[in-house]
Amino acid sequence: MRVRSLVCLVALLVMAGCGGGKKKLAPGEVPVTVEDFLKPFPQIKVPYIFSDSTLVRRSPDSLRLRVSSWKQLIPDSVYDENFGGQTGLRLYAVGKIQDKERRTYVLVKAISGQGRTGYLFYFDKANKFGGGMRLVEADDDTHTRSYGKLDNRMNVALVMETRKPGGFTAVRESIYGLSDEGGFALVMTNSNEESADRKVYNPIDTLPRRFRLSGDYGAGKNNIVSLRDGVTPREYRFFIHFINEEGETPCKGELKGIAEVTGDNKLKYSDRGGPCGIEFHIDGNELSIREVGGCGAYRDVSCFFEGNYIKKKSPKSKKKK
Repeated sequence: MRVRSLVCLVALLVMAGCGGGKKKLAPGEVPVTVEDFLKPFPQIKVPYIFSDSTLVRRSPDSLRLRVSSWKQLIPDSVYDENFGGQTGLRLYAVGKIQDKERRTYVLVKAISGQGRTGYLFYFDKANKFGGGMRLVEADDDTHTRSYGKLDNRMNVALVMETRKPGGFTAVRESIYGLSDEGGFALVMTNSNEESADRKVYNPIDTLPRRFRLSGDYGAGKNNIVSLRDGVTPREYRFFIHFINEEGETPCKGELKGIAEVTGDNKLKYSDRGGPCGIEFHIDGNELSIREVGGCGAYRDVSCFFEGNYIKKKSPKSKKKK
């Protein structure tokens, strides 16, 4: 399981919120205060790890939160960005922490027909909504493990661990801190990922490639965009890995997710929990990608998801004797 795809995130995957005025309640809806809403949240201590395994673990009904109450406490833009359009949405309290500035941080688990996701949100000392970010998302990839880690200073690290062939585990860590303007900003990234002369591991390589645009598109030895069949012909699973060796230090990026068909030979990926967006355009055997949102949680700070890739020949299937 992993974060759609780690590690990372993202950039994360960063959102800033604002409190705004009081919301107009629906007929019969009971107003709720932040203090009352936070009562079910158990106190937790830092350092704390919110992992993808927490998302699949069953939560007791006593920790279930009212979605209608949550909508009262956060801006509509934040709710729509993270929870809008989800079917059968259920929210659960994971834990709460208060820092020296009397800000209260809450960890929330969201379960819906679209998946399972973990979030971090915070309220200031006046109980005004401050901001938040997505920490982790459950996935069926058994080669990866992802989690959000909170330290004693309330810095947030989004960590993606990927098991590679030969027993090597690649670790990518994106660290965020609370900005002066509110919300979380990317501070730095750390990685022990393999050097440019090692073979790239493609986690979706074995998935079906029957759809018209499915295949592998490359630009050099270690730059690949891989497309595989989605659940319907209106979507494609993808994996992007690139290394830009221009400059003093190689700049790397890696992202896995699901892109939707938006037009003739056009696809678009939108990160449900953050600002990251990628547009894909296929012209014959050439594929181009362009970053249309902040994807800093999935790449180093000095490069972007962009470039042209040429389709590779599909491997011939072996005939059974």
